Order: sequence, then C-alpha cells, then structure tokens
Amino acid sequence: MNEPKRHHYLPQMYLRGFAEGERVWVYDRDKSEYREQGIVNTAVQRDYYAVVDSSGATNRDLEGILAGIEGKAADAIRLADERATLSEEQRAGLAVFVALLKVRTPNFEKSFADAQDQLFKKVLKATMNSEERIAASIAAYERAKGKKLPLAPKELLDLFRGGQFRIEAHRNQSVALMIELSSEFALLLAQMDWVFAHPPDGFQFVTSDVPFGIIPPKDWKPEGLLGGVGMLTPGAVKTIPLTRRTLLLAFDKGDITRHAAITEAVVREFNIATTARTERFAIGTDRSLLESLVPAAGINKPGTGPRMRVD
Repeated sequence: MNEPKRHHYLPQMYLRGFAEGERVWVYDRDKSEYREQGIVNTAVQRDYYAVVDSSGATNRDLEGILAGIEGKAADAIRLADERATLSEEQRAGLAVFVALLKVRTPNFEKSFADAQDQLFKKVLKATMNSEERIAASIAAYERAKGKKLPLAPKELLDLFRGGQFRIEAHRNQSVALMIELSSEFALLLAQMDWVFAHPPDGFQFVTSDVPFGIIPPKDWKPEGLLGGVGMLTPGAVKTIPLTRRTLLLAFDKGDITRHAAITEAVVREFNIATTARTERFAIGTDRSLLESLVPAAGINKPGTGPRMRVD
C-alpha cells in the first residue's frame, strides 16, 4: 500500500484559500526571506502524523483521517466565502477542522513540549532536593528494573538543580494529545457565537503556520499556572483566517452565525496579529502585503521564546 509520507500540517486545501493557482508567497523567519512556492511544498513535514504501533511498525492512518475531515470542511469554507448559510452539520464539521488547525502544527507541539519540560524540571527540583531522597528513588528503581543506574545521587542532585537537561515526550504521546484536545476544542467552538468577517474589495487576509489566535479581552491580566488566555476566557476572541476573503471570529458561548463586513483598518489589525503569531512561515497571496506586515508584526527580528511558560 502506497501511504502518503509527506504530511501537511497546514492542509493543501486550506492553503489554496491563500494561493494564486497552486502557489503562495511566504516569509520564512528562519531564512529571513520572501519567496514564492507551491502549496505542495509549504507547511509539510515527512511522517509528521505517523506513530509507532505496538509491533514497532510505522502507522500513517491518521493522515487519511485528517484528509477526510478536511474534505468535509471544504464545503463549509466555500459557503463562508460566498457569505451563505451553513447547516448545523457543516458548522460542526468546520468546528472540528478549526480545532485541528489549533493543535496540529509544530508550534503547538513545541509549546506543550516546552511547558512540559519546565513543569517536570520544577517538580524534580522540588521533590528530588536531597541526596537521601534521590538515593531512595534510585534504589526503588533498581529493585523494580533489576539494573543499576550509572549516576550517583550527588550527580543527579546537581543535574536537577542546574536544569541542564530536557524532558522529551515520545511523538506518540503528542499525537494522542493532539487528538484528545482537538475533540475538546471542537466541542467548545461549536457552542460559541461565530462571525465570518470579510474585507473590502481589494483587501485580503493572510495566514501563518500558527493560524489559530486568541485575542485577550480588554484589561485582561495573566493568572494561574500557565499564565495564558484560553478559549474559555470570558471576552476572549478566537480568530482564524479561513481564506484570503474570510476570517472566522468565535466569541463566548452562543449559537449565532452571521457574516460581517469589516474596514480596511480592522483587516490590517487582524493581519498583523496573524503575522505576529508566525513560528516560521507567514503566508499570503501577495508579496507586497507580506512585506508590509512582517516588519509591522516584528517577526523580522531574531529570536523568540517559548509561547507557554510555567512560573
């Protein structure tokens, strides 16, 4: 069986909404360059959604499942572009697709990996804070596993205190998390008020490799462990460019779905916010538009830290 090995974390069907023919303009943060390229070579990684099964074989079934979800969402996106009415089934299908846009990208995987790494380091530093505790843990491990650990308690204590290591989750775990969270996020999105925003003639939206954004409410202040604004933060607006002609805005809980025309200035504000979220690729139809947005969003400056932090 010929299974696809080139997995698009931004689906080709989605990229076509920002393309002329089969080509888009991108700004590549890693290379600090603008270039035109085919959608087939945009936002793609080899075996990104592949997992290793119990036999040790590579399983690529998820890519086919994602393709089925994308096919169902395509009709809903087309209707949104036409400012038409979506059925309940089409709305639900689009909610699943949009939820996946939030969690299927390398940025989301990296953000959670960073947060997990920071959290585990803090736990280890707080609980494994003496040679005696570490020695007891080593002894329990060696009894259970029947083998010796190569590090002494003092060496591990210094390692935990210094934090000069990284906790890495297996890709199977991050894919499982993606599936779990996408289901939860889809359910939340389906129960929110929606507005399909459309630009004036001659103006358009861009997207990026982090297409899902959340705009905090006015006067919002970070609270809690992760210190971030979430989908259920009251007053937060979820923004997702669907095509160059349509931006989905999801608000608080409700069942409204409507279309709205927005001004040129508001289009630019949303475009700058979308561009600012870029992990590596800002994407659009027009090079000159990207050239105006990239410096305005500040992504032409080197360096970006983790997007999630544990304090």
